[in-house]
Amino acid sequence: MKIGIIGSGGIVHAALDALRKQDIKVTALWCRDETKGEPLVEEYGIRSLYVNYNAFLKDETFDTVYCGLINNLHYIYCRKAIEAGKNVICEKPFTISFANAVDLVQCAGKNNVMLFEGILSRYSANLKILREQLSRIGELKMVSCTYAQYSRRYDDYCAGKVLPAFNPELSGGALYDINVYNIHMMTELFGMPKSMSYKAIKGYNGVDLAGTITMDYGDCGASLIGAKNCDGFNGISFFGTKGYLRIPNRPGMIQSIIVHDHATGKDEAIECIPEMDPMGIEMKAIENVIDNKDYNTMRRWMEKTIETSYILEFARKDAGLAFGLDKMGI
Repeated sequence: MKIGIIGSGGIVHAALDALRKQDIKVTALWCRDETKGEPLVEEYGIRSLYVNYNAFLKDETFDTVYCGLINNLHYIYCRKAIEAGKNVICEKPFTISFANAVDLVQCAGKNNVMLFEGILSRYSANLKILREQLSRIGELKMVSCTYAQYSRRYDDYCAGKVLPAFNPELSGGALYDINVYNIHMMTELFGMPKSMSYKAIKGYNGVDLAGTITMDYGDCGASLIGAKNCDGFNGISFFGTKGYLRIPNRPGMIQSIIVHDHATGKDEAIECIPEMDPMGIEMKAIENVIDNKDYNTMRRWMEKTIETSYILEFARKDAGLAFGLDKMGI
């Protein structure tokens, strides 16, 4: 796998660091503003810098495009890359609409390329350990996921300066930026709920600053809290008839697991695999699938992305959140 990067924001810097640690070659970078791309090209030894996207896609030195653009640009730029015969790794949230997510998967199939979503928990070896440990707490009755992170851009927002993370015209907000991690955890473990709802706390421009998704899985319920306007005690709790299991880390990262046994009243810390570079692990897992042409694993992963995309759109509409792309019919 050789990578061409699109974008120049903070997530691109993180991706470049992760790719370098994993010794995965990045040969080209595209961004609209050449002055933002030049420092990245120089720092990471990237061969080519493009401001013309079509010219970038014709570059044959890379086979896979990593998309680190703002939310509302994911679909358009990823589709063009797929049509150009490139594999695509798209940062979360995959797309803004369910229809667009389905279309990208179908387009990738028609063009015989591979497609991935950048979501950390999916590629963690500790996800398998979590699945194995859940059986110890008996029948699962409730799940609570909390990811509250005071955004670096929230003070600007309060002062009237609306950056992309808080701009509904650009598909920003807590649901797609933060609660998406909680949703992914639920779909990875349990699939689609029977029913759900989303209650959002909205800002002055209609963006969701925070909100709670409730899910019904029949005998089990779930509450998913995501917030960009406050800090919180982040983690996931699974409540069962024989005890409970806690992940005391922000959703998306599985670094430790604690199992409480109701009968003995004791906690047990489960040994997890140290993952100091989760984004690097993600990139390496994707590289292995691409290099081995493991379409079955890719399809299984994308099925979960499709489920997550459906839940995101349902929740957004349930809360009456309007995005700029809605007006364009995309």
